[in-house]
Amino acid sequence: MWSAVVAISGIVGCIVFVIFHQDGLPEEVPLMYSLPWGEERLVSTDMLIFVQAGAFATVLINGILEVVLYEHEMLLSRLLALGSLVVTMLTVYTIVRVILVVV
Repeated sequence: MWSAVVAISGIVGCIVFVIFHQDGLPEEVPLMYSLPWGEERLVSTDMLIFVQAGAFATVLINGILEVVLYEHEMLLSRLLALGSLVVTMLTVYTIVRVILVVV
């Protein structure tokens, strides 16, 4: 349960951070670092919120699976909770780093 609270707090905090820095951001920011150098790496600043929405969807789906599987597969349930937390923290770290590089 604590991992879901921490994950959702991280997502909400990151969304607030993005909204707070929205005025200082250019129209496009580099987010796709796996693509070749150039304009392919750039995405609209709206995508920063969609990344957090994806993290929230991951937390939500894993949370539902945790509740369903808790009685029969306690280890799997805890691994899902840990996975949600890791995904959220990585997305928060990525978004904050992108914003700090651009601003």
